[in-house]
Amino acid sequence: WMYMSVDLESGNDTVICQLVGADGHITTVGSFRLTDGYGSWGSPAWTGDGPPVGARLVTANGTVLATATFSAST
Repeated sequence: WMYMSVDLESGNDTVICQLVGADGHITTVGSFRLTDGYGSWGSPAWTGDGPPVGARLVTANGTVLATATFSAST
């Protein structure tokens, strides 16, 4: 499962959740609406080759709001 939550200072926009594969390929996995800068979403979404190496939240016009990098577990 993929869970994403965000707490920004303000905003009521819809944000798009994207996962980044090891090859750099970006896959949009869902979107959710912020209410006063806060929102969350979850889905069994990743179908890429291998585990995702990162995630990002972007606005509808493509502005990146947040990014994350995932570490490989041992």
